[in-house]
Amino acid sequence: MNRAILIPLLLTSMFTFAQQESNVRSQFERVVPKEMRSSFCSTLQTGVAAQRRKDWRSLYAIVLPQHRGKSIDDFARAEQERDLTILDFRIDRIDVEIEADASRKNGMWDVFGCALVNEKGKRVPMESAATVYLENDSWYIDMIEILMKIDSPAPPHKCILKEAIPIANLCNAK
Repeated sequence: MNRAILIPLLLTSMFTFAQQESNVRSQFERVVPKEMRSSFCSTLQTGVAAQRRKDWRSLYAIVLPQHRGKSIDDFARAEQERDLTILDFRIDRIDVEIEADASRKNGMWDVFGCALVNEKGKRVPMESAATVYLENDSWYIDMIEILMKIDSPAPPHKCILKEAIPIANLCNAK
């Protein structure tokens, strides 16, 4: 490819990513109160890492109790049957579902992004989401799910992983 074309393309791509990261960071700062961000990030990072490692015991400990099932063995069995391997998860949007209350003991946020999944031996980026909860001063997560249209036979939407923001970039920013 011609250098005269390649350099502007690279610069445009870098600018677009920086702008997207800035937008997601601004949104994060707007919807997650400052004093809650560290716990929010820790819960999200722990949940994603446990799901990636298929560490069902660790994940069970931070999944909202009413979403766990009866026992850790039942939970682990259900997740193994689901057979979804998350290799990476990056963020492109955070929506507030339930505004954090004045006491900062309750709140709920939907985290949308792009998950890199192992599908039949291939690495495939798919639109996905997770929900982070604060309930009675305890933090929880609902696992990453691939987004699909309700009542549609269409396959899930693919996404562009490099256009979403790594959790570490968002959570470790000063």
